[in-house]
Amino acid sequence: MKNYSSRPFIIKKDIKSVYELFKSPRSAEHFLSSVDKSGLPAKEIQVTDDALSFNAKMVGKVVLTRTEAIEPNLIRYTGTQSPVPLEISISLNEETPETTKGQVSVDANIPSFLAGMVSNQLEPAMEKLADMMEELDVDRFLGRSKE
Repeated sequence: MKNYSSRPFIIKKDIKSVYELFKSPRSAEHFLSSVDKSGLPAKEIQVTDDALSFNAKMVGKVVLTRTEAIEPNLIRYTGTQSPVPLEISISLNEETPETTKGQVSVDANIPSFLAGMVSNQLEPAMEKLADMMEELDVDRFLGRSKE
């Protein structure tokens, strides 16, 4: 398996709220219903309490199922239907009572003849993911109003 990790990032929200967000794909429903899906690389996104499925360009249907959740520090999703075996891990640590430090890792069993091409696309994507996580409005994502 090849491992790709984002740089550590800081989310401006307490660890309990961030854990809740990543533990349940259903928490993304409010956000996904409010964004223009035409710009997303994934189409036909469906969420349940423990899985996320979508159709990806040139890949087909991908299903990620939560296989581990250790409160409040780790959430792991496994590709139960994906072109290659893969696992996504979200590690969380309390930075301060109001901020959470996180990191996303992807372990994928990519054939060696594709590894270079995939690495060239996945590594920059992981950095962009870290940038996006730092801008994440957890309350909006969860459909909560600001207190």
